[in-house]
Amino acid sequence: MKLLATTAVLSGLSLAAAQNGGSSSPSFTASSSTASASSSSSNKIAVSSSSGALTFSPASLSVAKGETVTFTFFPRNHSVAQSAFDSPCAPLDGGFFSGFHPVSSGVDAKEQPTFTVTVEDDTKPMWFYCSQGEHCQGGMVGVLNPPKTGANTLAAYKKAAAGATTNKSPSGGATGGKVGKAGDKKASASGTGAIPSGTASPSGTGTASRSAATASATGGATALGASGAAFLGLLVLLVAAF
Repeated sequence: MKLLATTAVLSGLSLAAAQNGGSSSPSFTASSSTASASSSSSNKIAVSSSSGALTFSPASLSVAKGETVTFTFFPRNHSVAQSAFDSPCAPLDGGFFSGFHPVSSGVDAKEQPTFTVTVEDDTKPMWFYCSQGEHCQGGMVGVLNPPKTGANTLAAYKKAAAGATTNKSPSGGATGGKVGKAGDKKASASGTGAIPSGTASPSGTGTASRSAATASATGGATALGASGAAFLGLLVLLVAAF
């Protein structure tokens, strides 16, 4: 009888160990997410330079649809106005205009004026010039998304500007873009508080991982409870046998 009871107890212990996976505490694997913030292209054009050159740098820039271009102003006093290819140094109806931005020499970089425009159609060239004095005739012209083929080149536009008899500014103030300063904080594409791509949000991957961990822990506790009950029953049989 004693041998039978002992054998029963050992069998119960083996059963408990098997149901618990050889461990007295539940285990689970916690998954983690790696944040991967995507950054959009930074398209910038310098309006003049610290030495006051009559240039846009770069003067030609390819920009994808939906992206922005920021013009940063240097000394002394310049503007950016959109025109048609055939009418350099003359404002385009409905085109963008930055207004005039006087800049003193030695200004703090964060205080430099800026003008930002959004490219709505990257298949159409956007020709522009400085409407200050005779800056346009002096070669201060540029283009966004220049044609890849054909006669409408930046060199041809610049040559036509050199022969313009007048340099006109649009009436009114800035239009077609946003005036700011180089030190302004940039808002995210979808506003403040946007979650970068790949980051686990409270209702996304993070919740799923926590739920899986909870389920695993609960299952382990249930298995442990069942094993303990079986062992207790065998212990009662052992006592009764003696």
